[in-house]
Amino acid sequence: MQKIALLTIFFLFLASISVQAQTKRARRPVGKRVNTEASSTKPEASPDVSASEGTTRIATTQDGRTVDLNSNGTWKYRPQAAAPPVAVRTESTLSFQTGLVLKSGNVQPVARSTFYLLDKSVTDIMTEAGLQPDAGLNLTETLGMAYFGRRRTVRAEYLAKVIDAIKPHTKAETTTDFNGAGQFPPVPFGNYVVFAVAEVGRNTVVWNATVELKTVTMSVALDQNNAAAAF
Repeated sequence: MQKIALLTIFFLFLASISVQAQTKRARRPVGKRVNTEASSTKPEASPDVSASEGTTRIATTQDGRTVDLNSNGTWKYRPQAAAPPVAVRTESTLSFQTGLVLKSGNVQPVARSTFYLLDKSVTDIMTEAGLQPDAGLNLTETLGMAYFGRRRTVRAEYLAKVIDAIKPHTKAETTTDFNGAGQFPPVPFGNYVVFAVAEVGRNTVVWNATVELKTVTMSVALDQNNAAAAF
């Protein structure tokens, strides 16, 4: 009897160990492995949740960066959009101030006069148009005399031919204000010629000044010192 009792206690002990082992195996969690590609640490700045996409929540950190917060507790920064390309300006606006210094020392502005921005010299244009200078004068001096005597038919016809000839070469046009100041509309960078013929009091002046436009804004002063003809 004593031997049977000992065997019974031994088998009960083995059964108890087996039940404990099965219980431990049943409690062991089974699931997917955590994605190790995403960081498991917190962002440098705490994010404010702004939206959600499925099981991923979108958040914005205090420094303005966007992160994806995964349902498993991991997160990663969202790719930042590339900055838009900076537009490079390639046009120039030319401003100018006109004035003739009289013998008295006073400066007379060239007011309410038309100025042209040409793609080549007015003398080259006149030559291509077959216009000839007067005897003893060059082309700009002849043009000035034609403007001065424009009330006479022969001079008016000569002047009209010059105006017609420059039309295909005119890239911009403007009229000066009462202070003799003017500004052309923007044109592409490059070399141009400022052309004008005007009468100031008893004086006639012709400008045929070359300018190189290579910055967004430029300015030039026009007087008898850079005029092609003045009398």
